[in-house]
Amino acid sequence: MSLVKTAITLNEDLFKKANKLSAEMEISRSKLFQFAMEGYIRQYENKQILNKLNKIYSGKPTVEEKKLQKSMKDYHKRMVKDKW
Repeated sequence: MSLVKTAITLNEDLFKKANKLSAEMEISRSKLFQFAMEGYIRQYENKQILNKLNKIYSGKPTVEEKKLQKSMKDYHKRMVKDKW
């Protein structure tokens, strides 16, 4: 993996907190920002996936899906009958 240098502008309080945290974690500030960006991007991507899934499953089930649900429920009832 190749590395790229970049310059960012932070407010002073955030910069001080980042310095303190990187010292506590015994990692460089660059590594701290890398961890933070990776976490933020992963969280954003997961939210995008969730939004897409919610959109896909937000509609009412089709007739075919309802039939499948009923057959699955019936099958489950037969499997657990007399076990509870």
